[in-house]
Amino acid sequence: MANTYSDATGVLLFNGSAKITPVIRTLFAPFKLEEEPETSGTEHYVAVLSEDNGYDWDRYVDELVEGAERHLGLTIEAELPPIAVVRAIGKHFQADVEDLIGSIHFDNFVLLSELVALALRFQDGHNLVGLSLEGCWHCDRPRLWEFGGWSTFASARYILALSTVDISAFARAMDTHTAEGAVPAARSLSVYVKELIDGIVDRRLRTEVVPALIALLGEPPAKDEGATPVSEPSWMRTVYVEAYATDEGSGPGYARLKITPAFIATLKSLRALCAERSLTEVRITDAPDTWGPGTSAEPLRLQAPELVVTPRMFWFTGRPKGMPFEIETRGYDIERFIYEVSGAGAPVYLGVNPEDVEDDEPSAS
Repeated sequence: MANTYSDATGVLLFNGSAKITPVIRTLFAPFKLEEEPETSGTEHYVAVLSEDNGYDWDRYVDELVEGAERHLGLTIEAELPPIAVVRAIGKHFQADVEDLIGSIHFDNFVLLSELVALALRFQDGHNLVGLSLEGCWHCDRPRLWEFGGWSTFASARYILALSTVDISAFARAMDTHTAEGAVPAARSLSVYVKELIDGIVDRRLRTEVVPALIALLGEPPAKDEGATPVSEPSWMRTVYVEAYATDEGSGPGYARLKITPAFIATLKSLRALCAERSLTEVRITDAPDTWGPGTSAEPLRLQAPELVVTPRMFWFTGRPKGMPFEIETRGYDIERFIYEVSGAGAPVYLGVNPEDVEDDEPSAS
């Protein structure tokens, strides 16, 4: 009979010198938590060993209850299920943990990334910020696919878990799809990249990263000395769109946009995000090049200027500081807008009289 094992070692990450508080000891002491920090003191050794402390939640909960009594002075009723114990500790710290409880698989083995998430809610002065863990599974017989490795990183800002199985599956899929053409290959790659992006905890930032990534991918590679010159596969076009103030405020009559392939890619990606997540709209921080006539973002002192994208339309909006109204551009159908403004050429006027912008600063096209 062959036996398979899973073992991992890693470090808890701290902001500055590690503060090993009662919360840290309660949650992590069963995982080989050292008495003294390793290296510079900003990291602390932990380990999960299959024949020693590879706990499932039903066994770990006994360690958790004992640790809570020893380190926190908290008496918890014996033989409570893991969820109830986590709730009891959360109540002790007046911490809302219901969303974390919903994401933890209490019928599986304990993941240290889950304990990091709990520790960040149970604040007692510790300065824990994350976890970096590397592990492997192995067999006492040389069986096919019984060996591999994995790595986990978890913090309040980013979470990532990868294994050699994931990498091999991705490589095989890419090999198949590259034989089918560029679009299938790109689709396969997008699935992998999306998983990397989904690790960003902040939902707003996650949304903003997508168009920023698309824009960067659309840029030509950096020029190296001695490299063959790369022509700029880009263009820019000046577009004037109608603008107005909401309610009865006094606002601009138009907005000047500098349209580039990157901006169009942003519109498309945000529209796709709406469709994918069944969102009515997506907002990111952005603003026209100029509001006119004779105004700009500085005199208007705009607060929270945004680009708003729906499954079909887009527009810009902002609120002048100290004013009880907002200013907006007219909403435009995305497909029609792209059709009318794509490519270098003369300025385009959408709902704007060219005579109203004759003194506007000219732009290269």
